Amino acid sequence: MSTPAPALPAEVRRGLPVVIGGRFVSNVAFRFVYPFLPAISRGLGVSIETAGIALSIRELSGLAAPALGRVIDRGRRRAGMFVGLVAAGVSLALTAASPGIVAFTIGIVVFSIAKVGYDTAMSTWIGDHVPFARRGQIIGLSELSWAVALLVGIPLVGALIDAVGWRAPFAVVGAACVAVGLLVPGRVDADPPREPGPHARLRLLPGAVALYVVMALLSFSMQLVIVVHGFWLEDEFGLTVAAIGVSSILLGAGELVGSGATVSLTDRLGKRRSVLLGSIALVPPLALFGVTDGQVAVALALLTLAVLAFEFAFVSALPLVTELDPEARGSAVGVALAIVTVARAVGTVGATTLYAARGMGAVGGLAAAGIAIAAIVVATAVREPEPTPVTA
Repeated sequence: MSTPAPALPAEVRRGLPVVIGGRFVSNVAFRFVYPFLPAISRGLGVSIETAGIALSIRELSGLAAPALGRVIDRGRRRAGMFVGLVAAGVSLALTAASPGIVAFTIGIVVFSIAKVGYDTAMSTWIGDHVPFARRGQIIGLSELSWAVALLVGIPLVGALIDAVGWRAPFAVVGAACVAVGLLVPGRVDADPPREPGPHARLRLLPGAVALYVVMALLSFSMQLVIVVHGFWLEDEFGLTVAAIGVSSILLGAGELVGSGATVSLTDRLGKRRSVLLGSIALVPPLALFGVTDGQVAVALALLTLAVLAFEFAFVSALPLVTELDPEARGSAVGVALAIVTVARAVGTVGATTLYAARGMGAVGGLAAAGIAIAAIVVATAVREPEPTPVTA
């Protein structure tokens, strides 16, 4: 007879709606720049290449995560979420008022650093207060906001840009970030401060390096595909920009189902086993990108399945990250975010080069090989940790 899942502590039930709300509004702010970059570049009077450079600079903000994690490990989970959301909102408002590309770049970079701080504090808070047996479910719920930001938030932003202009979403979503941030002190309990010391330094306990390698391989491999899939759909199947935009709904649905599967399955199957199953399921659709036989429906189905399997594997790995070192959760999460940032950056550069030289079959083959290696690492070196007591 299976052991019933432990009840969520009262402080989690009280704070979770605000915590997930903050994750949602910051995710909308992060994601809407991608599809509307042409409109933003026209509004700023710069080329899309120049705007893309600004966005590339923003992507490097994840490198600040380890330093932010060390600050959060001193007992500043609530403060990290509060300051992160308010700073994100203020920087978005300044971005809305930016007179040119330099101010715009500064605004989105400050926003992204603030969001990294929020995400690190949020994951650390969940690791502290949610029993490990329920952590896959709760982290899965927080990650659902990533898919919902695409499926719900992006269409609303598009309508706002059509009605008012490209600056409007930065102001509106910025105000929402501040509004949710101001709710944090009243709904999330303060954590007792901890003096920095040897206990607060991240220790590479058994399995930690292996899990970081898996996170890097998952992120690198999927980034290869995401960066060039639009080119592939246009070059091989003749899809228009509008049609590619509509096809993103399928990818959002894949994200939603993948995160939803984490909510319902990861804790029951086990976190390590879930990462392994998701990784194994991801290999076939990636490997088949080169043999779609000109069928756009097949290509879209493979992309959707790949996104679904990736989301399940990646999100299932996050509870393991929060338990890598219970004495330095913030640092453990911060290092993971930095590793993912670097892996995605490498994947972004490699994707366009490989696609131009060898096509989507080669991109999918390299991605499938990376995921296969990740699955082997999970099977042989990643451990399911012994859970530690949650913070009362």
